[in-house]
Amino acid sequence: MRLFIAAELPSSIKEELSSTSEELRPHMKGRFVAPDLYHVTLAFIGEKDEKLFPRICETVKDACAKHEPFEVALGGLGFFGKRDSATLWYGLRETSQIEMLAKDIHTGLAKNGITFDEKPFHPHVTLARKVSINDTILAECRGCSSGPVDTVTLYRSVTIDGILSYLPLAQIALNPVARR
Repeated sequence: MRLFIAAELPSSIKEELSSTSEELRPHMKGRFVAPDLYHVTLAFIGEKDEKLFPRICETVKDACAKHEPFEVALGGLGFFGKRDSATLWYGLRETSQIEMLAKDIHTGLAKNGITFDEKPFHPHVTLARKVSINDTILAECRGCSSGPVDTVTLYRSVTIDGILSYLPLAQIALNPVARR
């Protein structure tokens, strides 16, 4: 199973991301992500045996128990990779709480012997892949939506009939009375 852990975004943010994607399509050619797949990846776990599923779920539950729901806000557009074949993303502002959540998840995974991609955490939402970057448009986009993050999901990434899908395996609520 190809797995990742993600923070779920509120509908207000997903709606703005979807509108922005529609505005960008004529100016930046690429493979745009379907709005129902928008999320912030907290940890990419990769291919794992199904036997590890309970341990991964417990790790996520333990981390989520330490965190209250929190607000996130859209920042601006950015990209990873080469300008002619980039991954286009929308970054977040006010990220200290989501960074602490990701850190606790990473710490728990490592403590429990579950390997994951250890690249530095950069909170963002992927909008498109294999994009040719237009600097003028990139500089003009600044988000204004914000909203609460209150759920973390363990997803399985699958391709069905050539279409990328994320199957939720477990959803874990953040703890409304957590104290760090």
